[in-house]
Amino acid sequence: MKKLSPTVEEIEELRITAPKGPVVMINLLKFRSDNGRAAYRRYLEVAWRAVAELESGGAPPLKNLYSGRAGKDVADGEDWDFVIVMEYADFDHFASLMLHPIYQSEAVPLRKEALEKALFMMSSPAPISDI
Repeated sequence: MKKLSPTVEEIEELRITAPKGPVVMINLLKFRSDNGRAAYRRYLEVAWRAVAELESGGAPPLKNLYSGRAGKDVADGEDWDFVIVMEYADFDHFASLMLHPIYQSEAVPLRKEALEKALFMMSSPAPISDI
């Protein structure tokens, strides 16, 4: 099985190369057939507890830019259930959530319980002329 989220070590390594400024995380999710959606809802509840703690400590708000049902990739037919696009003020904002004790101890196990596969991609804003 592919990994479902980065390790603590990988997050720390990414700090070196992460782009400056806002970071957008694109999540493509395929739920496990045995109660995966319910487990992911529990994961979100726990993750939002960690977000609330960070925001109460002065962290900038996390922005949900988009969420919706997914389907098959029209190019190769790979099947997904849901897509979530989140914006963080910068990579350190993202890392502070991923490394938060509540997230590590409670949310990560629920994410593993919930998902069959995931694509978890980091992006940074750029004009289309940068292609």
